[in-house]
Amino acid sequence: MKIIAIDLATKKVGYAIFLEGTLAETGLIEATGENYQERLLVIRNQLIEKIEKFNIEYIILEEVPMNAHNNLITAHNLCVAQGVILGLCCERSLGLQLYFPNEWRSLVGTYDGTREGTKRDVQKQKAVDLVNSIYSTNYHYYKTDSKKRNEYSDDDICEAILLGRAFLKERTEENE
Repeated sequence: MKIIAIDLATKKVGYAIFLEGTLAETGLIEATGENYQERLLVIRNQLIEKIEKFNIEYIILEEVPMNAHNNLITAHNLCVAQGVILGLCCERSLGLQLYFPNEWRSLVGTYDGTREGTKRDVQKQKAVDLVNSIYSTNYHYYKTDSKKRNEYSDDDICEAILLGRAFLKERTEENE
């Protein structure tokens, strides 16, 4: 099975490609510009390149948790972004798996069910730590990106990796 797992946003999208269960490529798609619709077109086009290059069969995506957004504009934009991906799946006859954040985090073991464990910074740090542990990588999480120090967080990539792992784990368990 060939999958791409996506940590979706409207500016920076982390992705992880798994080929037959093996992590093959990770990265970050960055789209700039004031208009989120134009950024979504850039993101869509770059995802199409990956889909075609790796002959992707499934897209794994985080469900937009509507009650977790204080900003309705952000929630709306993420729903539109999700719609772009859903359209891509229909257009390309790709399978789709959506996970709520607590679902995939439980599957990979980063969600502990505590109130502290639901805090954004705690979740992001756990994702980076787990990926570094599994893949012997050196990803970093910074509470806020600091362009002045050239420090950028890798949590988008790490969460995409873990979304893919959650899907693969669930598929493996189903086949046992």
